[in-house]
Amino acid sequence: MNILQKTIICLPGLGGHESVFKEYENLISGYKIHFSRIINENKSFEEIRALCEKQNEQIIFLANCYGAQIGIQLINKLPKNKISGLIIIEPFFAQFHYWRWPAMAINKLILLALFVTDKISPERKWYRKNIDYNELARYPLFFQPIFDMQWQNLNDYFNKIESWLHYRLPEQKLNVPALLIFSPKGFMRNNNHREILSKFFKNTSIEEIPTKSHNIITLAKDEIGRIIEPWLNQLTR
Repeated sequence: MNILQKTIICLPGLGGHESVFKEYENLISGYKIHFSRIINENKSFEEIRALCEKQNEQIIFLANCYGAQIGIQLINKLPKNKISGLIIIEPFFAQFHYWRWPAMAINKLILLALFVTDKISPERKWYRKNIDYNELARYPLFFQPIFDMQWQNLNDYFNKIESWLHYRLPEQKLNVPALLIFSPKGFMRNNNHREILSKFFKNTSIEEIPTKSHNIITLAKDEIGRIIEPWLNQLTR
């Protein structure tokens, strides 16, 4: 007889590095924590999908920003009821952000430049091996791409940004309970937008962390842990 275990699969933001979640093992009890690294979007997507399909477990996604987009796509691809819940921290969805158009144009130019330079120069050989996003969270958000680019392939990174800027919520709603955690200075400050997002899921809970930063995943981990624990307990009753 198989005993149903409980697993949380962590899906990081655009940085793609699992270190943003490393302290959550001590904040969430009763669950096995799996840390996913997302570099190449397509490859990482298939790796996480395969991981979910082979597990005989109750699976919860803990997704930060871009990771929420990956989580929603995975839920739509996996067998029904494979994912028991979704925790989303500081998400971004294209339909709520008209300011993204200049960013999309700039990103297109960067991808074009990378395409050209890849044809005329050798592949970069050096990558930073040790990086900790808990330490980097103290820097302003616009510095983050500087660190992101130090440890991963630039084409992969800017293609992730391209996908992130274009991703819209699908028309078909998800029959999955969700916990949404926002910051007052994050990407989704508009209460109407939060309400629209909440209706996309089943039995949605909404919480706001007072920390005024998009990076609450690292800057407010203790508060987030205190929110997640009772929600998980209620989910498994």
